[in-house]
Amino acid sequence: DAPGSGMSGGRIALIVIGSLLALIGFTLAAGGGTLLVAHGTLRDDEGFFTTSTERFATAGRALASRDLSVVEGAPFDVADDNLATLRLRATAAAPGTSLFVGIARADDVDRYLAGVEHDRILNVDFDPFRVDYSRQAGGAVPTAPGAEPFWAASATGPGLQTVRWDVRGGTWSVVMMNADGSPGVAVDVNAGAKIKYLVAIAVGLLSGGLVLLGGAITMIVFGARSPGGRPG
Repeated sequence: DAPGSGMSGGRIALIVIGSLLALIGFTLAAGGGTLLVAHGTLRDDEGFFTTSTERFATAGRALASRDLSVVEGAPFDVADDNLATLRLRATAAAPGTSLFVGIARADDVDRYLAGVEHDRILNVDFDPFRVDYSRQAGGAVPTAPGAEPFWAASATGPGLQTVRWDVRGGTWSVVMMNADGSPGVAVDVNAGAKIKYLVAIAVGLLSGGLVLLGGAITMIVFGARSPGGRPG
């Protein structure tokens, strides 16, 4: 730089870009570290990250989740290698009640529950627990859910029911009902998710973040140095 001209545009650019890269690198490294800690401490014996067990209830004939969308047309199908698995554990609140829990494409669920009084689960918060429902009115009586062929995964019977589903592309819905389709459904549920290669993903984020941080610090140091080699 010419005497008195101050810091050059190139050096300012190095500092600005280096600062942005440092922020990105820190975020990636922190995310990777958090995943590693969670992998080691927050999973159950089967390797699932789980919610607390909470009660969901309706005076209608079914409880249905809002649509769960998984991107179609990705470079890979998440179901091909069982990359992600969803697990639902549910027990009817009334002892001895036979319960049905199923996962199906949302279009099939919409057709099945058309005209049937039921509640849609819109939003769920777990700390503290709160659930928002949307009541769908109707007077139709559905066939027994277990007799329908469209479920991708399901379980039915008294006591604890467990459904495991390898996540795949599309729009899906979770349905919980009394096995005979009768009104008045009350269920204690927890959900769990397991992601394959989570450790590799976490290590990759942590390593990539640290490398990016190192490069960013180098850029900031060079940008802050004066042409004579001293900090500007």
